[in-house]
Amino acid sequence: MDVYRCNIPLMGQPMLFGGIPLFFGGTEISFSLGKLMLTLQQLAAKLPAGSFTETADDVTVSLKAVTGDAAVQLDDTLVAESLSKILDAAAAAQTDYNAANPNSQISSYPEPSFGTPVSDGAGGYAATKIHSLTVSVPLNVGATVDAPL
Repeated sequence: MDVYRCNIPLMGQPMLFGGIPLFFGGTEISFSLGKLMLTLQQLAAKLPAGSFTETADDVTVSLKAVTGDAAVQLDDTLVAESLSKILDAAAAAQTDYNAANPNSQISSYPEPSFGTPVSDGAGGYAATKIHSLTVSVPLNVGATVDAPL
């Protein structure tokens, strides 16, 4: 497979996730002529039951199932938790994919890294959890796929 890589700063450029614009700063984009990618089914297998449901020609994500909360509303502050859990599941699905496909590996969803724990001011500690995401973006960005390893 031919792979073309270039660094394109995406600062302030939105990426759509389920119709929600996400903003990333300074991301490497890999252009690829192949289509190595995870399926939503592989991702769903790494999330709690009911996180993804398929009806007719649509897939719905239940943030209630993803987060394990009893209820989720649009004004809840669950964006970081939801996306972090989905990216954790993507990393786990990628590990399984790569183990099953030694000659066509992907590297889109590496395991997150963690910053140094600091006091949260309430007797506990917190650390920054850093996720990275690398995807192949063809000239038609509507057809984004996972990046090969």
